[in-house]
Amino acid sequence: MKSVNADFSDYLIVRINQQAGCDETASFDVKLGQLSQVYRLGS
Repeated sequence: MKSVNADFSDYLIVRINQQAGCDETASFDVKLGQLSQVYRLGS
Protein backbone atom coordinates (compact mmCIF):
# COMPACT_ATOMS: atom_id res chain seq x y z
CA MET A 1 0.00 0.00 0.00
CA LYS A 2 1.57 3.30 -1.04
CA SER A 3 1.64 6.16 1.41
CA VAL A 4 -0.70 9.13 1.04
CA ASN A 5 -1.52 11.82 3.56
CA ALA A 6 -4.61 10.12 5.00
CA ASP A 7 -5.60 9.40 8.59
CA PHE A 8 -4.51 6.24 10.37
CA SER A 9 -8.14 5.21 10.87
CA ASP A 10 -8.69 5.35 7.10
CA TYR A 11 -5.71 3.06 6.47
CA LEU A 12 -7.00 0.72 9.16
CA ILE A 13 -10.44 0.47 7.55
CA VAL A 14 -8.85 -0.31 4.15
CA ARG A 15 -6.64 -3.00 5.71
CA ILE A 16 -9.53 -4.60 7.62
CA ASN A 17 -11.58 -4.67 4.42
CA GLN A 18 -8.67 -6.32 2.57
CA GLN A 19 -8.40 -9.01 5.23
CA ALA A 20 -12.15 -9.60 4.88
CA GLY A 21 -11.63 -10.26 1.16
CA CYS A 22 -12.70 -6.91 -0.28
CA ASP A 23 -10.85 -5.68 -3.36
CA GLU A 24 -11.84 -2.04 -2.83
CA THR A 25 -13.04 0.29 -0.09
CA ALA A 26 -15.44 3.11 -1.01
CA SER A 27 -14.72 6.51 0.50
CA PHE A 28 -15.56 10.19 0.09
CA ASP A 29 -12.05 11.07 1.33
CA VAL A 30 -10.05 12.76 -1.45
CA LYS A 31 -6.66 11.91 0.07
CA LEU A 32 -7.53 8.28 0.71
CA GLY A 33 -8.99 8.05 -2.79
CA GLN A 34 -5.43 8.25 -4.14
CA LEU A 35 -4.86 4.65 -3.08
CA SER A 36 -5.48 2.00 -5.72
CA GLN A 37 -7.49 -0.03 -3.19
CA VAL A 38 -9.98 2.82 -2.67
CA TYR A 39 -12.90 3.81 -4.89
CA ARG A 40 -13.58 7.51 -4.35
CA LEU A 41 -17.27 8.33 -4.17
CA GLY A 42 -18.58 11.64 -5.47
CA SER A 43 -15.87 12.12 -8.07
